[in-house]
Amino acid sequence: MHHEKKYCAGDAMKLKERKEPGLHVLQSGIFIVDDHPIVRKGLGELINQEPDLKVVGEAEDGISALQELKKKKPDLILVDLSLKGMSGLELIKHIKAKFPKMPMLVLSMLDESIYAERVLRAGARAGHRRRPAQCPRAASG
Repeated sequence: MHHEKKYCAGDAMKLKERKEPGLHVLQSGIFIVDDHPIVRKGLGELINQEPDLKVVGEAEDGISALQELKKKKPDLILVDLSLKGMSGLELIKHIKAKFPKMPMLVLSMLDESIYAERVLRAGARAGHRRRPAQCPRAASG
């Protein structure tokens, strides 16, 4: 009788080294909310490279995010503060009201010292992480 092995997120490094048949990775679902398509795509590609993470949905604004979150049920939401229409802070308040235990990680190009406290007061438990203004240049040659 063959038993399927299950591993949690903490075992991700072991999983990359061990290629056993029947190995099943438990994945955490991530939902991305950002108004820049290239940022959503880039974050999605980085997240999906990890064996214990999977993008389960994305939205470009707060209204779309709230509609999709009813269907998707992610384990974590990445929220940009600068969204079109409803602000990221307002979205966090709505998410907190509808999904009180949902963890959120906030990405922003805004000054961390000004917005970190507002983000926490709005209901995000994961805090605030400033997104770099520009990506480092790739080495040529």
